[in-house]
Amino acid sequence: MSTISSGTTLTTGYVVTSDTTGNLLFETVGSERFRIGTAGQWGIGGANYGTSGQVLTSNGSGAAPSWQTGGISTGKAIAMSIVFGG
Repeated sequence: MSTISSGTTLTTGYVVTSDTTGNLLFETVGSERFRIGTAGQWGIGGANYGTSGQVLTSNGSGAAPSWQTGGISTGKAIAMSIVFGG
């Protein structure tokens, strides 16, 4: 196992670092793209952790994901099967 020290450049333009409060930051081309907060929360594009009930949603192959309110959209359904053993 290797250790990554603060500000370690993995390859040109890609950096893994931490800030003064202990968050783990992943940067590309000088911009923060993802972070793991000290409480284990995931931040997309910085300290954007979403709120309770939100899910991380794809915005297509060329776009960053975003936090969206969870739930069932019109025209979509979830099928569930519950099996009780006895």
